[in-house]
Amino acid sequence: MRLWIARAGSAALSLFTFISTPALGAAPLLAAEPVEVAAGAGEVEVLEDGRGQAIDLQVRFPPRRFTFLPRFVPEVAPILGTIATTRGAIYAYAGLRLDLPLGRRFHFSPSFSGGLYHQGEGQDLGGPVEFRSVVELSYALNERTRVGVSLDHLSNGGLFSSNPGSESLIFLVSSRLGHPR
Repeated sequence: MRLWIARAGSAALSLFTFISTPALGAAPLLAAEPVEVAAGAGEVEVLEDGRGQAIDLQVRFPPRRFTFLPRFVPEVAPILGTIATTRGAIYAYAGLRLDLPLGRRFHFSPSFSGGLYHQGEGQDLGGPVEFRSVVELSYALNERTRVGVSLDHLSNGGLFSSNPGSESLIFLVSSRLGHPR
């Protein structure tokens, strides 16, 4: 298991670096420096029979108002990430995240991403283009660090003839870079 974690973590970090480096330099949406990093581990296919474990690495950028969104939508933060599973599946994604405080220490953070999926020996999700919707609940340990749990749904949204979907439960730790929250 430890060997798998080392290999999966290394593969996920390599893929994440390969995909995110050009995006950071080329995409105006991600021109700002990251303000937070998150790492998590959990179970894949939690609503089914459980099909392995996953590691999720994510970089979160400063929230901003996007002119293409309706005015009632609050500021959202661009995100980049990758997920690797014990069965060799890898999903690299980019999306938007909303961070809503629930009192002083709790935060509710929904997000939506699109990305590319490599099946490996993991579940056949119907095709390489997948969408991820996430609900995350986190608790601020201090001004920089949060611990939390997220439930996600990965699906191709009907782009392909098969669309079984997959759910994961991830326990995560996030750390703010630079100045405190």
